[in-house]
Amino acid sequence: MAIIPLQIKRVYGIGKAHGGALDQGHIKQFVAAAGVRLTSQPVEQFGRSLLGPAKQLQAQYLPQIQQKAATLDAGQVMALMRI
Repeated sequence: MAIIPLQIKRVYGIGKAHGGALDQGHIKQFVAAAGVRLTSQPVEQFGRSLLGPAKQLQAQYLPQIQQKAATLDAGQVMALMRI
């Protein structure tokens, strides 16, 4: 969280150097964008932690999945979806 004030200061400095100025609305937008980035990183890491085991399970059960898929008809699929 200490990074956000430093980033705001840098963005302010860049804007000032190029003739612009940050107002309160710009700062709110920046903080909102930074907040989204901060919360998305743990979610992405969690998703990646699920992806490794999922790929292994898919590889392990692929022959059974293919065999079952070859024998299913639309009625069976719909019945499975109702469960």
